[in-house]
Amino acid sequence: MDLIAILSSKEAIAAYIAISGVVVSSITYIFNKKQLKQNQLSELIKNFNQPSHREARKVIYDHSQEKQISNRSFQLLEVDRTKFNEFEAEAKDALIEISKNIVRSDLNYAGTLVRYKMIESKMFIDEYWWIILNCWNVLENDIKERRNNGISNYMRNFEDLKIIAEKFVKKK
Repeated sequence: MDLIAILSSKEAIAAYIAISGVVVSSITYIFNKKQLKQNQLSELIKNFNQPSHREARKVIYDHSQEKQISNRSFQLLEVDRTKFNEFEAEAKDALIEISKNIVRSDLNYAGTLVRYKMIESKMFIDEYWWIILNCWNVLENDIKERRNNGISNYMRNFEDLKIIAEKFVKKK
């Protein structure tokens, strides 16, 4: 049998079609995976830039530097000072605790997405490394205290994200 007859046989044509299907499926899979990562990154950035989440980071920074917390912070984070009556310190403590929870959750979630390669981590780290490191520095003692009280993996993804950010800064 000559080569042209073999290459144009029914079996060969079926193999070409099957190979083409595999190639198209692979390309589609790679494109969809990349699109999912970009969508996840977009959602994460959108979440980070919500006014209440930005304000939560500001509250923990200000608190760590012993700066005054503004009335706007109470409004954006929806803490009603009037419920605390004359106990202004309790209202401030509640605001700080809410802020810490928001920031820890945001960064642990980001760390989870990075750990499982669900976002383009290079882009995220490039844009947010300084936020990651600043927030870790402010929250590290609280996180380690909670770990010492029996939750050994508490905020592990946040810590891993911090390590990645530190490596990024060293390379830069």
